[in-house]
Amino acid sequence: QPVFPKYTPGTTSNIVFTGGSSGTHKGVELSSNGFNAVAQSLDHVTNLKTGDIFMGNLPYFIAFGKLSLHYALCKNANLNLTIKALPQDFTEEFYRIKPQGAFEGPIHWERFVKSVIEESKLSMGKLNEMLDKYGDEEYESVLKKELIDHYNPKFNVDFLKMPVSGGEQLVNFLEKTAGIVFDVYGFNGGLWNGIGMTEMTAPVAVKRGILNSEGSLGPLIPYNECTILDNDGKEVPKGEPGLLYLSGPGMMLGYYGNPEETKKAIVEIDGKKMLNTDDIVRMNEQGELIFVDRRKRSFVVGVNNVYPQRIETLISDIPGVFETIVTKVKDEEKQFLPKYHIALSDATVDTDELKMRIEKKVKENLGDSYMPGYYEFHYEPLPRTASNKLDPKPLQAKDDEMYKAIQKSKKNN
Repeated sequence: QPVFPKYTPGTTSNIVFTGGSSGTHKGVELSSNGFNAVAQSLDHVTNLKTGDIFMGNLPYFIAFGKLSLHYALCKNANLNLTIKALPQDFTEEFYRIKPQGAFEGPIHWERFVKSVIEESKLSMGKLNEMLDKYGDEEYESVLKKELIDHYNPKFNVDFLKMPVSGGEQLVNFLEKTAGIVFDVYGFNGGLWNGIGMTEMTAPVAVKRGILNSEGSLGPLIPYNECTILDNDGKEVPKGEPGLLYLSGPGMMLGYYGNPEETKKAIVEIDGKKMLNTDDIVRMNEQGELIFVDRRKRSFVVGVNNVYPQRIETLISDIPGVFETIVTKVKDEEKQFLPKYHIALSDATVDTDELKMRIEKKVKENLGDSYMPGYYEFHYEPLPRTASNKLDPKPLQAKDDEMYKAIQKSKKNN
């Protein structure tokens, strides 16, 4: 016989794993009231109905997975779990289940898009050539025409209401390409996205596909509040980047057995307890959040702040680039220089030509401070955390050690 403890508001009901992408792994203490409040807030955002089919194949030891399951149960949805949870199995399971709602990671939707493109007899090489020839905007219309010309009815998605990406950054190129594939095959709402964190019981802001601004993370979900402050603790003007602080019923009670980290994370602002997210964001005129980067990853080049994720996002759609992590290397003149770690899409990529494309795009869109000081090309995927997020820490540690070795060699000589 199962034993169900008595519900007591404001007490820990779950200790959920956080991967520590910017620090160490922790256990986050969350409450039942937090899960319930966030699930209820999603009722004002999502369009799922009672009885709709919900696909769940995210691990439930992370907040996004557990909240997805909790939300589906609260909606009395027809919940379909999957034994085949790996990204390479996603497309097969997706069409077996035919869900109205699917909450997945970006890597799942990437595999889905690749499956459609490959089985439509469109090679990635041909798509890269198209992108080279036509540029970003023309590429979208050309890709749509190619998909229509090679239409395969097995990829029909007219059953879909809400495809959601979460758990990791969704790059613009994948978001756009997925939207084109959806549109051709019967769903014209685009790929949903957002920002969330374990410490807030997962979702914080949700972009509802084409209903919100391109490049945004959407507005805050109901019951949440935020303030965006500069380095002096003053609220920044709308449109300017600053540090994001959040409050809401889903906010964690603390880190399990770690009062020091809890004290750093939960602070008091104008008499209200708020969570220091350590994320740099800005808010547009529509009240939607735009993610800039993790504060701990930013560094100074000359006199300018550089945010690595802006580079990673910008160059993600350049042919030949599979994935990117930008680290920093100390520099006597400029404090730091960016180092681009690039995993190549295949071994035949001409790296000299790729460098020219990258530098042209970075200079035109981000400026001189973001230009690469160093490159390192990789022929295998870049490191990831236990929760499958790109992990800059091993590469940064390696670069730091290499810098120390070079300095030591100079000193000895």
